[in-house]
Amino acid sequence: FFYARGFLRRWSFNRTDAESNYAKDSVKEDGQAFSLAEIAGQVAQGLFLQPKLSHRPQEWEETRPETEFRRFSSAMAALARLAQDHGTEELSLNLDGSVALYEPGEGRVGYAPEGRGSKNEADFPRGLQLYLEGTGQSRGVEATYPPDWVVVVGGLRVATVRMDELDPVLVIDNEPIPLTEEAVRKLTKNKYGLTWLKKFVLAPQAYQNAVDVDPRVVLLLREQAYRLWRLPKVEKEVPPPKAAKGQPKQGSYRVKGPNAHLLPLRARAESAAGKRLPVRVDTYRFASVHRAMAPSREAQQIATLQKQLRDLKQQIKSQARQAAKHDPWTSPEVFYGFQDKYVSPRLLYAITGARTHGVSYEQFQGMVSRARLLDRISEVSPGLAGQYGALLGELFGLDQELGGISKSLFELAKEAVDFEKKVAESRDLFETPDEEARDRADELRERVKDELRAIDRQREEQKTRERTGAKKRVKEQTAVFVRNLPRRLDPGARVFSAELGIVRTSDLCGHVAEEGVPVAEATSFVPKSPLVYFGAVLRPKVDKGSSRPVTGVGATKNETKIPEVLSDAESYYTASFRRSAPGRAEQIELGAIPAGEGVPVSRPDLVELVPLEGESNKGKLDETARTVALALFKKAEKVEAAKYSIARPWPVNCDGVVSGVEIAMRANGKGFITTIVTGSESEILQPLGRTRPRVRRGAPSDAAAREGLLP
Repeated sequence: FFYARGFLRRWSFNRTDAESNYAKDSVKEDGQAFSLAEIAGQVAQGLFLQPKLSHRPQEWEETRPETEFRRFSSAMAALARLAQDHGTEELSLNLDGSVALYEPGEGRVGYAPEGRGSKNEADFPRGLQLYLEGTGQSRGVEATYPPDWVVVVGGLRVATVRMDELDPVLVIDNEPIPLTEEAVRKLTKNKYGLTWLKKFVLAPQAYQNAVDVDPRVVLLLREQAYRLWRLPKVEKEVPPPKAAKGQPKQGSYRVKGPNAHLLPLRARAESAAGKRLPVRVDTYRFASVHRAMAPSREAQQIATLQKQLRDLKQQIKSQARQAAKHDPWTSPEVFYGFQDKYVSPRLLYAITGARTHGVSYEQFQGMVSRARLLDRISEVSPGLAGQYGALLGELFGLDQELGGISKSLFELAKEAVDFEKKVAESRDLFETPDEEARDRADELRERVKDELRAIDRQREEQKTRERTGAKKRVKEQTAVFVRNLPRRLDPGARVFSAELGIVRTSDLCGHVAEEGVPVAEATSFVPKSPLVYFGAVLRPKVDKGSSRPVTGVGATKNETKIPEVLSDAESYYTASFRRSAPGRAEQIELGAIPAGEGVPVSRPDLVELVPLEGESNKGKLDETARTVALALFKKAEKVEAAKYSIARPWPVNCDGVVSGVEIAMRANGKGFITTIVTGSESEILQPLGRTRPRVRRGAPSDAAAREGLLP
């Protein structure tokens, strides 16, 4: 009554990914794997009344296999699975309410001291065993004939298939219709064909809505044309038989094609993080791209100003040579007495206080050098110096528009150079410019305070523009044109119908006929088949890749790859083993098993995954299959068969030796006989009903009959 009660709260143990890392939800909290004994203990806790698993094989403490049961599986079914996979007898219920799993032949038939407890080291006392005219006790040896060959048969093998040359289709009322010239003309009432459709799909929606076609057809073509693609040759059209005279003609009909065995589309054989990867679709695309045709306007202006400065530099140098004056670009150290004219840049930097306003010494020194250069040019030609200064002002003004402070800093440097000129003119004969500058430092600070404020204001405005996103960006002058893109993964693609073998791309799959046009509607569309990776069950008679050219500009290499299967046996995972020695299994080929031999063991949960690249999971499946085969090969070749008849009702703890126990009332209704059978399987007792008709006086009592104790 309580056999089916209780189910598993946890059914996945020691699950690993492709890199042999344990999944965190399948191991213990400390990250350690469960031993087989711990797995069996947890499963036993799911039984009715949560009995304790009091006994299991000792080697289960060290074995840590990957174990996966059915979701919410019955606890009894899970324990039966463990017993089958790891070679123990069926689950035994002990007298103390615990359960146990014994290996075949483990234990003995014995007598507990004083008839109490579970220790049965002693033999039965003679007074308890019945003779029953020679039928009460028996001893013998039985041959078990363990199998010499075992075939573990798993589920259907799933392989990753790569296929291109898909056909564009439309789906109308759940029926796939090939997208052909005939289909388009039928939908548009013979107004348009495929040539029109290839321009229609690129047109703006406003133009599409203005076409003189049924709005439902417009919507269908807009949403599905060259977005739905179906595996080729999953169906083929069969011409109708010739009609007899006077009979109406029949239309053609469709039947399964040579690629129908690939349906339905499944997840790929490759896996990541313990899960099989979904269907992948690679598509051809086109896009509007921007190509830089010229630098930005700001860059062009800067280049123009720099060229004008270089030309003006040569003109100034030429005029300096004609006037027999020093070249303004020559280092000031070559001038005699330069130390009497210039103040130390370090001192000027300290006096102005530019450091406290975020101006580095390198920035300040560079601008002071330019201001001094402008002063030396004025000694050669004041007019050319004015032109050079104006060009520098424009150049620094462009920099300031882009977020710099060059213009304000240049004005500060010119004030500093004008100050040092006045210091050089007013100093005493034996006083250096630096000493005079220190004495008049307040004058310089007063002169540059406006420029320093301008620098601070410029920095604040720059931060505000960056914060609000109003910062001026330098943009190259570009031209927009349409460009075809190579085939790439389409993350938005999905399976439209797994049963029909149809995938949906996120956009049109193909190229434009003419690259370089400003907009796509200026040309026509060229459909190109996507490349689809999906999982399929391996079945025989697989169609080879088609030899027809791929639709599109030019011909491309056919990339279809389908694993070939020649027989039904190859469609399933199988692992064959030969018993080379007692308890040892040698893996062999399936064809090496002689005809008429071999014991098949069904394990539909063993599914082989065959990826396109890399190794399959066959190695792990073979390890599991070897464990199943060893459980059968471990069976002893001979077992002791015995029958014990005990002269009273006797409680019996079943183990790996006992195959059956029967407690029955004697024929005369006086007393009970307990029969214990070892060795061969005992006869199955027919279950007794809860009620029986009354018997004559002297016969067994009605209570005994109701409790099912009658023979």
